[in-house]
Amino acid sequence: MFGSTSGSGASALIPIAILVGVLILRNSRARRLRIETLWIFPVIYIGVLVTYLAAAPPPITPVSISILVVAFLIGAAIGWQRGRFTEIRIHP
Repeated sequence: MFGSTSGSGASALIPIAILVGVLILRNSRARRLRIETLWIFPVIYIGVLVTYLAAAPPPITPVSISILVVAFLIGAAIGWQRGRFTEIRIHP
């Protein structure tokens, strides 16, 4: 029957675990840093955020604005930490 949830929740976690494993393995090896393409992901993230906020705009209240500001600050702090812990090596 459609919509039945007879399966366990663990079966839904298997693809996520595989994806996380592949990402960890992929990011553990050294890669070439291409400075000319560093702008792409921030533009994609901003585009997704603008699209989301345009499709379902939050009410303009002090609480909603403060939630957006706090979310921005948390994201900026996480990004700063990620950049700080990224090891960059220069090979001659």
